[in-house]
Amino acid sequence: MAFMGMVFVGIALVLLGVGAAVIVVLLIVATVLMIKKHRVAATVLYCIAAIPILLGGIVVLRYVHMLRHPQYERYDGQSVTIAQKDIDQMRAQLAADDYEGLRALLDRRPALIYYLDTNRVSLLEFGMLNCDIEIMEIAIDHGARFDDPIAYDKLVYACSLDRFFDLDYPYFAYTSATAPDPRFTPGETTEEIIETARFVIDHGAAVSWEDHGQTITFADSVAAWIELDGKVTPEDEALLRLAQDSLP
Repeated sequence: MAFMGMVFVGIALVLLGVGAAVIVVLLIVATVLMIKKHRVAATVLYCIAAIPILLGGIVVLRYVHMLRHPQYERYDGQSVTIAQKDIDQMRAQLAADDYEGLRALLDRRPALIYYLDTNRVSLLEFGMLNCDIEIMEIAIDHGARFDDPIAYDKLVYACSLDRFFDLDYPYFAYTSATAPDPRFTPGETTEEIIETARFVIDHGAAVSWEDHGQTITFADSVAAWIELDGKVTPEDEALLRLAQDSLP
């Protein structure tokens, strides 16, 4: 694949070189004709030379526009353009716990629910991974939903609850330097975790998924989580019961 990519890049560079040479020749010939008073022929050649220049300019401008305004896919597979300044504003509001500002921003820019960070985490799942029900409510109120197939197309995760115990995920809103201290201890179930799991299940997240031909359930994930600290608390039992009751 890498070799084929290099071949295509090489071919593109050759074509660009040939095209540039042709344009230069056309411009030289047109200039000579203009000097010799053959204005009609010169104008025709100038116009012909201008077409690829104009098309190239459009391509460059579109590329610059895409760099400044990244594109993401909606749940229906259509593309949506999101301004980088809106992404930055959303991240800043999350870092500042500015829920009012976040809701107002999404009122104006609802497409932000389709933004995925470099780990393909959405706003909705950032709320889930940090047990922040208010963030999830704001996202859902603006059309977000769990188990986005676009987000999971290139991940080892199968669905939202498959990554539920990646708790304290900071990178959607923070950098490594600004991330807050972890709030959750592996294997230690809290009321926040239970309420978050209940919210996610109640809002339609898949509670079972396929992994290498084997069916895995959220209850399996909960059981693995409970084993991490070697003890079973009433909160652990409540979370496991919630997960088991969610199964069809």
